[in-house]
Amino acid sequence: MYGSGMQALRARRLFDGVASVPEPIVIFDQGSIVSVGSAAPRGAEVIDLGDVTLLPGLIDTHQHLCFDGNGTLEQQVTDISDDDLGRRARDNAKKALRAGITTIRDLGDRNFVTVDLRDDLDLPTILASGPPLTADGGHCWFLGGCCSDASALIEAVHERKRRGCDVVKIMVTGGALTPTFPMWESQFGAADVATSALSFVYSLDQR
Repeated sequence: MYGSGMQALRARRLFDGVASVPEPIVIFDQGSIVSVGSAAPRGAEVIDLGDVTLLPGLIDTHQHLCFDGNGTLEQQVTDISDDDLGRRARDNAKKALRAGITTIRDLGDRNFVTVDLRDDLDLPTILASGPPLTADGGHCWFLGGCCSDASALIEAVHERKRRGCDVVKIMVTGGALTPTFPMWESQFGAADVATSALSFVYSLDQR
């Protein structure tokens, strides 16, 4: 992180995720955290950050890195190549990291562009779903995860397993930002969702 050897970051305050820590020091050894809240060992390089608060990396549990907020959701991914969409997702992930977010769960991209970012060590940890599964013309249909029936839903779930997705996103109902299906209207039946989930779990057991 700051070069090789033992180093310590000191701040005015330190929060460990549960409570404030009396000794506001984080100790690194060759870039990895080895101790929190302990006095800096003799010979360690101490970097005093001043009047700031140290805290664990933040976790964003629902993100769509391929969107940029300009126009409707559909407009944000229309007339843009997958390569450019991947670059946008990477830029958004870097912005998140600068804001202190070290883990992102991305719940919907197009053509699995976010899945390809997971090995980039300059980015936060990314848990990617690939294109969300939706009904034909359903919520976020423009991301490409449309399923016309239960068999298509099951096959789409297995495709995400084959591609190594960390999570599967199913749009069970419509959404406020896609006018084709209202939020109170079911896009898939409970039996279809349960069958696709059970088939996925079974396939994992057979590996």
